Amino acid sequence: MYFKAICFFLFFIFIQNSLCKDPAIHGTIDEIADYYGYQTQNITVKTEDGFNLIVIRVMCKDNCSTSSLNKQPMVLWPGLLFNARFYVLNGKDSMAFHFVNEGYDVYLANYRGTIYSNNTNLSSSNAKYWDFGFGILAKNDIRQVTKTICGLTKQKLISLGHSTTTNALVAYATLYPQEVAQNHKGFILDGVTVNIYQTNTIYFPILGLLANQFRDVTYLLSLRSLDTSFTKICQYKISFLACEAIIRLVYGEYNHIDAEDSFPRFFGEGTEVIPTSIMVNLAQIIKHKGVFQDLDYGLLGNLVHYKQINAPVFDLNAIKGIRIDIICTDDNEYTCTDAKSTYDYLSVSKSYTYLPNNEKCPGHLIHYNYFICDNMNVMSVITAAVNRTALPAKKQKKKNGSSGRRRQAGRRAG
Repeated sequence: MYFKAICFFLFFIFIQNSLCKDPAIHGTIDEIADYYGYQTQNITVKTEDGFNLIVIRVMCKDNCSTSSLNKQPMVLWPGLLFNARFYVLNGKDSMAFHFVNEGYDVYLANYRGTIYSNNTNLSSSNAKYWDFGFGILAKNDIRQVTKTICGLTKQKLISLGHSTTTNALVAYATLYPQEVAQNHKGFILDGVTVNIYQTNTIYFPILGLLANQFRDVTYLLSLRSLDTSFTKICQYKISFLACEAIIRLVYGEYNHIDAEDSFPRFFGEGTEVIPTSIMVNLAQIIKHKGVFQDLDYGLLGNLVHYKQINAPVFDLNAIKGIRIDIICTDDNEYTCTDAKSTYDYLSVSKSYTYLPNNEKCPGHLIHYNYFICDNMNVMSVITAAVNRTALPAKKQKKKNGSSGRRRQAGRRAG
C-alpha cells in the first residue's frame, strides 16, 4: 500500500515537472530568445559532405534597429556536449544577448551531430554520421559557416569558440591561413582544451587512452562514446541526488553542486552525443612546439582517410593575418599552463587572459559554467577581447603600442 502510494507520488511529480517546463530554460534557441525580447533568423548552411547546419542569428526585437549594416558580425561556437543553446542559458545576461546589446551582429553556429543539424544522405543511426574530428569540423562545418556569413554580411568576422571547438577553429586557421585572414579579424578561444590527460575528470582520460590504444577498432566500429540520454532526467528534482553522484564521479567534481540551479539549465533537454572520434582526437593532441595532430585513425584508418600511415599535423606557425585571444582558467577540466604551452608558439598577435576560479558560478562545474555564469568580471574580460579584436588594424596598433606584444590580464593569484 505504502509502496504504491510512494510510486504514485513520484510519478505525479515527474509528470508535473514535465508539463511545467520553464520556456526560459527548456525552450529552443528561438523560444528562449523570444522570451527575453529578441528575434531570431534561422540560416541553413550546407556542407560539401551533405550536412545541413542551422545557424541562428539573434537580433533586437523592439525599439531598436535590426539592420546588420555597420555592425561587426560575430559567430559563437559551442563546445563538446552542447549546441548553440549554450549561449542563451544564462537568462537576460546570456552571452548572445549581451553582444547583441553591445551592438554586434550575433550568429549562433551549430556543428554536425547536434540537434540543430542533419544529413541529406545519412541517418543518425549510421556510424559514418558520427565519424568526425577537429579536422572534419575545420574543413567542412567551420569553413562553410564562415563563407556563408561572410557572404551575407560582406564583412570580416570574429569567431568565438568554447572548449573543444577552440581546437577546430585553430585547425581551420592552420589549414586555410590566407582564407582565414581574408574572412576573419580574429578568434576568441575561451576554455581551451589541449591536454586531456591532465584533467580531473576520470571519464575523458580513460576513454582517451582506450581510444588511442584501440583506435583501429574504434575506426572500424565508429562507436559513439557516450549515450547521454540519462541526463534528460536531471531536470527533475527527484533525480537531483542521483545526478549529483554521477557528475561527481564522471567529472571529478567534489565540491558542492547546486543541482537545482545547474541541472535544469545544462541537462534539461539532454546533452549532445560525443562521438568516439572526438575522444580519439583529444587523445592525439600533442604538447610540443607549434604542432598538434589531426584525428589519428590508426594504421588502417589513416590509410583509408589520408592515404598515408601517420595522421597529418596542424602547424600553428602557418596561421597568419589574424588576432587570437586565449581566455582560460585552471578549471575542473584543463589548465592555463597547458594552454600556454600549446599556443605560445603562435606567430600572430595574441594575448592570454588567466581567469581565477570563480566560486559564484552555480554548481562549480567550472569548465561548463564558467563562461556563461552570472559574473560580470568574466563577461567584461570576454567583451574586452572582442572589442579589441573588432578595432581596425591601425587603431589597434596605435592603442596597444605594438600589435605583436603579448598581454597578460587578470593573472591567477598564486
